[in-house]
Amino acid sequence: MSDTAPIDALCAHAPFDALTDEARGWLAPELSLSELDAGTTLFTKGAPLPAVYVICAGAFDLRTASDDLVSQRGPGDVMGARGTLRDGSAQLTARVSEDGTRVVLIPPQRFVELMERSDAVARWFARARPADPNDTGPYATGLTALQVSDLMARHPVTCTRDATITEGARLM
Repeated sequence: MSDTAPIDALCAHAPFDALTDEARGWLAPELSLSELDAGTTLFTKGAPLPAVYVICAGAFDLRTASDDLVSQRGPGDVMGARGTLRDGSAQLTARVSEDGTRVVLIPPQRFVELMERSDAVARWFARARPADPNDTGPYATGLTALQVSDLMARHPVTCTRDATITEGARLM
């Protein structure tokens, strides 16, 4: 494992690179750095999140409950923020996809406090806060967890291929 202090690893990535010295000092003792092997499940959809994770090196696959790949995450990406800000549970399952993957762990309560203390962090994660914490609809976990069929129009408007742009625009 690297000799880098967790706070230094964290502050190498936005928005944490904007933390003041005071915020760094307050947060540093709360952080831990973990190195994980490929195949390790970091958290499972619906389970309580023990931390917010910032990827320093390596990669993760984010998967649905039915094990469909939703996205891949790498250095600088943050996982678990949305769930922490909603109800404290994971919105997806995160599995390590590369040996030697390193993450900084921020305790959930410290992450919430950090958002209150740091305008830069609060602005960065503002979209992760749910407008309605009780929302369980298709948009509750964000667009990356949706199926294409969730967004498709049931009866799409069409035009012939020889239609002009103006005619197409009128149809829309």
